[in-house]
Amino acid sequence: IHKVIEEYKTKANKEALNQYLREILQQKFFDTKTKDFKEKFNPSNLKYGQAEVFTILFLYNIAVAQLTDKYYKFPFDLFRKVKSWNIEHIYAKNSKGFETLDDLTKWYEEIEQIIKDKEIDFNENNEFQKLWNTIDLKNLEKSNDLVKKIELQLQEIFEKDSLSNLCLLDQVTNIQVSNKVFRDKREMVLELNHKLDKNAYVPIATKMVFQKSITTSKKVQMNYWNSMDKEAYLEDIQVKIKEFLKIKTV
Repeated sequence: IHKVIEEYKTKANKEALNQYLREILQQKFFDTKTKDFKEKFNPSNLKYGQAEVFTILFLYNIAVAQLTDKYYKFPFDLFRKVKSWNIEHIYAKNSKGFETLDDLTKWYEEIEQIIKDKEIDFNENNEFQKLWNTIDLKNLEKSNDLVKKIELQLQEIFEKDSLSNLCLLDQVTNIQVSNKVFRDKREMVLELNHKLDKNAYVPIATKMVFQKSITTSKKVQMNYWNSMDKEAYLEDIQVKIKEFLKIKTV
């Protein structure tokens, strides 16, 4: 930081300083020869639990903010006020049971639609089929016993731990929305139902995820997070960071 301050004092103008700062970030995140992400920061390979996930999502939020409006200053002060940041699964990693039949039905419909969109054939997976066919949408207690087992079956297939299913949320907000289905998370994160803490700070890129503004297809739907959304999101992370740091691909 002392070297950065010295550079700040000696640079002729703001753009010269910006370029110096970009070069620092370019060297940290990108291979100088290939102009591609270094292996440890490659968004395509990042998984939940890796420290680099937060780093890339933080950088992505800065990139989105700066590219959206060149006169907009990223709110570092708000970021610093947050005592603890959490990496949130956009499509919940675990649904440990539901309080109402309505919540159970929403979960069931969400998974059913994702399976349909991914054209997954579970006929060969007798264990999943047995569990799925046993769900009774009119019996909350019985079905809740099956939910966790089903989620474990779907963990790898839905790639829940990939970066394409992760976003940043402050811990208070994360506790409120965790394990809810996408449509309910969406309403809370976008403050459509006024249930969030009044002091909650939701990062700009996280809001974009739940607004579905990253997904450009005309077939976009608002009630669940599917493969099309995940692909668009992952691509946007890579494109926005490269554009922000002015990385010119070979």
